[in-house]
Amino acid sequence: EDYVSPAAVMGASLFAHTLRAERDDVDISHVCLVLQAWDARGGAGVSLPGMRLLERAGWEVRPIPSQIMNPNYADEDEDGGDYAENSHVWNYNKLWVWSLTDYERVVYLDSDMLILGDINHMFDFDVWTEPGTEANDTHRNFAAASDTIPPDKFNSGVMVLRPSNETFHDMRDAALSGRLTSYNNGDQGFLNAYFDDWHSMPPASRLRTIYNLPYVMAQYTPLWNLYRKDMLVLHFYGKQKPWDIIANVANAEKKIMIPFGAMPVLYLWGALEIIVDKPWKKLEDEARYICMDLFDIESDGKAVLEYLNSDFLSGKRQMRPRIRADYAKEEL
Repeated sequence: EDYVSPAAVMGASLFAHTLRAERDDVDISHVCLVLQAWDARGGAGVSLPGMRLLERAGWEVRPIPSQIMNPNYADEDEDGGDYAENSHVWNYNKLWVWSLTDYERVVYLDSDMLILGDINHMFDFDVWTEPGTEANDTHRNFAAASDTIPPDKFNSGVMVLRPSNETFHDMRDAALSGRLTSYNNGDQGFLNAYFDDWHSMPPASRLRTIYNLPYVMAQYTPLWNLYRKDMLVLHFYGKQKPWDIIANVANAEKKIMIPFGAMPVLYLWGALEIIVDKPWKKLEDEARYICMDLFDIESDGKAVLEYLNSDFLSGKRQMRPRIRADYAKEEL
């Protein structure tokens, strides 16, 4: 339930690009997998209002049939730290993506992301083999981007894959039986054990950083400047989530440093959240204006971006001076 609003925001950023770049040669669906029943132990599950919000945001909501219990689940109150955070009881449900056999190809995205460009071309990546052929190896139908640390492991937030019931059942058995273990007690460690030769796969299976750029990179200006103009998927993985960052900035009692170059994407996230999840703030016009400019939707080149401060994102109408309309694109 905690990730319903982020999933709606990510979907809004996705649809802003992909729906404007519809393709006649492929039929693309936008599916959001949810755990329907509430699990008090792991804090998982999406309520009916949450599902309706996702549908209003444009997702086709598909409840998963059952929970895949994380065999490494640990109570955070007992263990604490990253080890417990990565072992949430629900995160092995990501394996259900391989069961979507009504689709030929899947581009999987975590919910804590912003899509900053058209990514439909990811379905054309040269990682596919024809079903039923001798070369149809599970490991030839998979692609992901390198993790920050260690770089010879992939981050499971963005994956390109071909669904397969055989692969899904093998994965689930490997997870629940303990045949394969996870280096971080989460789905990412398990999937790296399953695709243990990912780093030596053909180049097409190793996605460029622009398809899964970690927000933490904004804290290192040279790298941020290297990728920001080309990045397509920004990933807020780890503990720094945009909703927490915005809340902390709005809280005068807390001090938080935000890399200046990353501020436009945080404002974009906040604006999208207002549109899809907080209409009672009655700031839709201002929020849509930000999105129009950042996404270059119907822009005549003369509009200006209202450079908003945290008070706007917390519901107050205080604004900073206007700046050039192309500022956001330059800073991204």
